[in-house]
Amino acid sequence: MSRLHAAISLHATTLRIRVRVRPNASHTRVVNVLDSRVDVAVTEVARGGAANRGVVGFMCKVLGFKKGAVAIVTGGKARDKVLAVEGVEEVEEVVERAVERLKEACEEGKGMNT
Repeated sequence: MSRLHAAISLHATTLRIRVRVRPNASHTRVVNVLDSRVDVAVTEVARGGAANRGVVGFMCKVLGFKKGAVAIVTGGKARDKVLAVEGVEEVEEVVERAVERLKEACEEGKGMNT
């Protein structure tokens, strides 16, 4: 395991991102990028996996991965989750880009109204 940023780590070719999800928000957006996690607000409610689908889709969009590339590996029924992106190549470049995009999204209040 390689820890390139406290909230983002690499396990073999799998990029893992620690997130805290805030369901039922007015906007889907990155709320904060902390050393230990990324806080993400989603408009979906925490019922029937709606908030999980919302955070996965949003993270694909923000990080620039294809739809379906991001999956929840732990915390399916909790607000603290670990998301994974399989088959990551050019690791340092991908992590740097991910951290940069998350911080930019947080600063800009970037989100998507759903």
